[in-house]
Amino acid sequence: MVAHRLASWARHNALMFFRRRFLAALLLGASISCRLLAQTPDVIIVFKGPGFLQSGPATLQPFQPGYGLFVTFPAAVLATTAVQLNGQGVSIPLTRVLSNMYYAERYFLDETALNTAMPDGAYNLMVSGTTASSTPVTVLSGSSIRPTMFTNYAALQNWTGGTLTLQWDPVQNGSRGDILSVSVVRADGTTLYESPEPGAPGALDGTTTSVTLPALNATPGETLYAHLTYVQLNASLVNNNRTAVATGRGFFLTASLVRALPPRPSIAVQPSSQTVIAGSTVVFWVNANDGATYQWRRNGVPITGATAAAYILPNVQTSAQAFYTVDIGNATGSITSEPATITLAAAGAQPGRISNLAIRSLAGSGAQTLIVGVSVGGSGTSGPKPLLLRGIGPGLAAFGVTGTLADPKLEVYAGASKISENDNWGGNAQIATVAAQVGAFALGASTTADAALYNPSLAPGTYSVQITAASGANGVALAEIYDASPATAFTATTPRLTNVSARSQVGTGGNVLIAGFAISGETSKTVLIRAIGPTLTAFGVPGALANSKLDVFSGNTAIISNDDWGGDAQLTAGFASAGAFPISANSRDAAVLVTLPPGSYTAQVSGVNNTTGIALVEVYELP
Repeated sequence: MVAHRLASWARHNALMFFRRRFLAALLLGASISCRLLAQTPDVIIVFKGPGFLQSGPATLQPFQPGYGLFVTFPAAVLATTAVQLNGQGVSIPLTRVLSNMYYAERYFLDETALNTAMPDGAYNLMVSGTTASSTPVTVLSGSSIRPTMFTNYAALQNWTGGTLTLQWDPVQNGSRGDILSVSVVRADGTTLYESPEPGAPGALDGTTTSVTLPALNATPGETLYAHLTYVQLNASLVNNNRTAVATGRGFFLTASLVRALPPRPSIAVQPSSQTVIAGSTVVFWVNANDGATYQWRRNGVPITGATAAAYILPNVQTSAQAFYTVDIGNATGSITSEPATITLAAAGAQPGRISNLAIRSLAGSGAQTLIVGVSVGGSGTSGPKPLLLRGIGPGLAAFGVTGTLADPKLEVYAGASKISENDNWGGNAQIATVAAQVGAFALGASTTADAALYNPSLAPGTYSVQITAASGANGVALAEIYDASPATAFTATTPRLTNVSARSQVGTGGNVLIAGFAISGETSKTVLIRAIGPTLTAFGVPGALANSKLDVFSGNTAIISNDDWGGDAQLTAGFASAGAFPISANSRDAAVLVTLPPGSYTAQVSGVNNTTGIALVEVYELP
């Protein structure tokens, strides 16, 4: 560790010292050879002083065992490993520890013993029996320098993996002309962080008392080492051709930096048992805290390749009926989920289906148009679909919503063709009856300016519903789509809502995009849910959300989340199966596959780091 740190110190700091000396020489009118003016010199650093290991908040102990002599060479200077210092009546052989780092094999418990064995004074630095400089090197001890200590030692022993600020006591008599550097290394010497070299932006000096480290690539439980080196360079710099030798006095300080182990994994949402129609897709998922690894099991036997938080089984048949569990682990320990089962529904069971989409958002004219999409049909179905559509503004006041859209207008398009519209529902009796049948709240007085349409026989296809302001200012509106097919008459051949979607502005806090949807029937349904932000730019949508995050809730419980879908192969296959448009593997869009039992859910779309913009939320059924 010491050798590695001093080698880095030498590379960064000795060259800067030479540059300072070079500038001083120019200012004094000194004569410097043309060769040195034309080229950056190779630099050798000779450092004599103490090293300390901090082992507690206020505890220092000598490092190996405390005092020694170090020499760092540019690798290109060396032609042999035979290096020594001769002078003061002693010959000090140096042992190579890195490609360019040598040290005296002898360490000493105190500086007095070091100075007795290796006295201060002039030495000739010998490489292969030849001096490396034209003038002897003056080696001095560091007795006048008191070492500092890290003041947040306790935090270094329980680092959680994010950014971390190293703090230390001020160096005694430290000045801006001194050199101070910090590095963080692994146990094998691999450098993870080095402070900027002197003279560079952000460089440290003798007055610095802290530095903020970026997030480092360390595994939980791993011990790293933080090294602080402080040097007061002497005025001695001698050169021979392209080689410069600098000496100084100082100290180095080392402390461990321990990546904290995470809490033992815990499960927020257990995998759910599912009852489905034969041939359906089933997605088991688990919502776990602090999970790093996953392994799904079928009847206790590990499933090859099932190593994610979700496990997808396509086209389930009788053979898929079993108990499924997942082991969740991290560096601290592991936990096993409760078992979940697959049950095939009895013949004639009402299939699970998307039956409703509702979205509350700011609506108005132009760019503030609230757009909702719906696709009707499905494999093996035939015939028309009864559909109830509502655009509610004034009716929201009964629920305490302020700033509502005063006069919403509802328009339905098939492609670019408008096929129907409504401005003021007028208390239509059929609409009121159907609304009650599908479980929609009553609109109240027939004189309200809310909009609604009921189409008893909408042909299979894809449609868009636009909510705008018929008059007045923009405001908050609720767009709703209801499948109005009677539940008792619903069969596998009844047309379904195969896709519902909404495009709207995503804000922050209470203004994130929230889409409510419902699964009806007697069996679970697998759905693909997407939060499209950045990909909207490719479709010419200005102001698209740059980085979308998706959270799916059942009541107040978050059951599954995603931030960046990452080109997942199972999701890619799900896109194709659902007929969803493709998105780039490295886009910042979000997507999940999930099997949901009948019930009401919300999909919430927010911007990562509280960003805002236009986003599209989509819910697709999967076969």
